[in-house]
Amino acid sequence: MRSARRNLGAQLLMILVVLIGLGFGYSFAREVVQAQHLAGQAEAARQENERIAAENRKLQRDLQYYQSDAYAELRARTDLNMRRPDEQVILPVLPPGETTITAPDSDMAAAQAAPVSASAVASVPGAATGRNWDRWLALFAGPAR
Repeated sequence: MRSARRNLGAQLLMILVVLIGLGFGYSFAREVVQAQHLAGQAEAARQENERIAAENRKLQRDLQYYQSDAYAELRARTDLNMRRPDEQVILPVLPPGETTITAPDSDMAAAQAAPVSASAVASVPGAATGRNWDRWLALFAGPAR
C-alpha cells in the first residue's frame, strides 16, 4: 500500500510539474506574440515618422521658395502684370477695325507678339478655313505674297 501511495504522490508531482511547464510555455508563447505585435507597431510608427519628416522637408523647401525674391517677381509678373524698370514692354496699337492674331498668353510671347491684319490672314491659304497651323505661320512669317 505504501508503494501505491508513493506512486500516486510521484504521479501527482509529475502532473503538477507538467502543468507548471505548460503554464510557462503558454506564458512564453503569449510574450512572443506580444513582442511581434509591438515590433509591427514600432515599424509602422517608424514609417509614419519618415513620411512626416519627408513632408516637413518638402514644406520647408516650399516655404523658402515662397519667401524668395524669385517667387515675388513671378507673382508680380503673372498676377499684377508688372515688369522691371529696365524692361521695355511693347504694346501694339492698331487702327480701328483691324484684328490681331496673338500667340498664347505667356510673358515672352505677349511682349513680342507682332500684330497681323485681317487682310494678311485672309491672304494665307487655309486661314479662312480655320487651319491652326496656317494662322501660326501667318503670325510668325508674315503674310504670304
